[in-house]
Amino acid sequence: MNKGFTLIELVVVIILLAILAVVAAPRFIDLNSESETAVFETTFAAFRQAVNQSHLCWRLRGGGSDQENLSCSNEALYNSVDYNAEGFPVGTLEGGGTKSVGNEHDCLLLWDAILDTEQGVWSASDNRAPAVSKELATYQSEYIGSQSCRYTLLSDTSLRFRYNSLSGEVVRL
Repeated sequence: MNKGFTLIELVVVIILLAILAVVAAPRFIDLNSESETAVFETTFAAFRQAVNQSHLCWRLRGGGSDQENLSCSNEALYNSVDYNAEGFPVGTLEGGGTKSVGNEHDCLLLWDAILDTEQGVWSASDNRAPAVSKELATYQSEYIGSQSCRYTLLSDTSLRFRYNSLSGEVVRL
């Protein structure tokens, strides 16, 4: 009795493996895109939640007017957030100034002030801290007028959201 595989059996197994590879490979290749989308969705939700919690803090701590360096946390990192008269976060304005989002740097400061993330933000027109180089950044920050910022995932520029500091609205674009 011969205990081996025939050539036909080996060919059938190879064909079955090839069919499985053709069917399964696209699913595994698309995982990178799905993970980028998941990271974006998480960051988007975290930003929206941070805006909502910041606004709630402003309301609980008196509200009614713009605030500078309002303390909403026991962590020193989050004790320097500034709020506009509507009670929405506008970043950190060291040394006072107008409490509004009015330029690229304000968008960078806002990101850094309300998000506890290692995902760096980059601006094409403002390289002051807390901006990082484009190579080290995950998101691009842009001032789009009307006291609003847009944040775009650099690895997939179709994933972006906008923050309007006048209404507190955070919208996926």
